[in-house]
Amino acid sequence: MIRVNLLKLEKKEAGERPPAGEDAAAGRKAKAGKNKSGEPRKKTPVGNLIIVLAIILLGGLALLQRRAISHEQELLSAAQDQVKRLQPVVDKLDEIEWQKLYLEKKVELIRNLRAQQGLAVSILDAVSRDIPEWVWLTELSLNRAGVLIKGRALSNVLVSDYVRGLEQAGPFAAVGIINTQQKSGPGSTYLEFTLNATLPPPAPAASAGTPTGAGR
Repeated sequence: MIRVNLLKLEKKEAGERPPAGEDAAAGRKAKAGKNKSGEPRKKTPVGNLIIVLAIILLGGLALLQRRAISHEQELLSAAQDQVKRLQPVVDKLDEIEWQKLYLEKKVELIRNLRAQQGLAVSILDAVSRDIPEWVWLTELSLNRAGVLIKGRALSNVLVSDYVRGLEQAGPFAAVGIINTQQKSGPGSTYLEFTLNATLPPPAPAASAGTPTGAGR
């Protein structure tokens, strides 16, 4: 009869199995390391998520900036087109303004000439009325300050007499001798003189609202 020792085999198999607690812990670890599809789970780093969000934010800002630049360019182009359309009108207004200034200056000149017309007549009358003998006038010019008189005489005494006559009879505030210079001609010697006769300041204009008999 053949005998098989089954006790030894059972002891051997029992010695090869891991403990029940270790087997359960190993199973839980294997389940935790796998997802529903049976593949191991992958951990997503937080830094990658921050980079993606930063890229999205920068892209949005770039898009907004591009839209703002495009809007400003459209406004600039519209303004330039409007300037081109209005340029002929601006040129016409400049021409009208220049013509207005020209006419205003012309009218002012005419008014000044009319205002000085009576004064010029009295100046010419005073200058030519009391000229001593052997005194000749060669040039007469009127300006805002007065009258410039140039002439010739045979002596300084005659020039002084002429100045004295202008001061007494003419409409001048003062008459002065600027210079005298002796000249020689064919068979004669004479003096060239230059006088300056200043005019009195103009009287202040009466107010239009003041009646003539206000002081009475």
